Amino acid sequence: MPFYEQLKTNIQLLKDLLRRVLNALDTLQKKGIIHSDIKPENILLEFDGLQIASLKIIDFGSAFFYNKSYRMRMGTLEYLPPECLEYSSNILR
Repeated sequence: MPFYEQLKTNIQLLKDLLRRVLNALDTLQKKGIIHSDIKPENILLEFDGLQIASLKIIDFGSAFFYNKSYRMRMGTLEYLPPECLEYSSNILR
């Protein structure tokens, strides 16, 4: 059964997916990195049919360090983090 079909019926698989994504985001936050383009297409996972073997966040082309916001680059508008939208709106005022 495909991964997304299993997510509908296997709550443990869904919890594992969310835990892994949140752990990855927590790691980025602790390092002061804003990815700027987190979206489903930038989350790769390896699924062995029963469980998630690995999860990776990719495409750091729009990423920047939070304390160096002057280097901010925009990612996909619909997926921009709130802090980028706030920063952008403050600059344009």
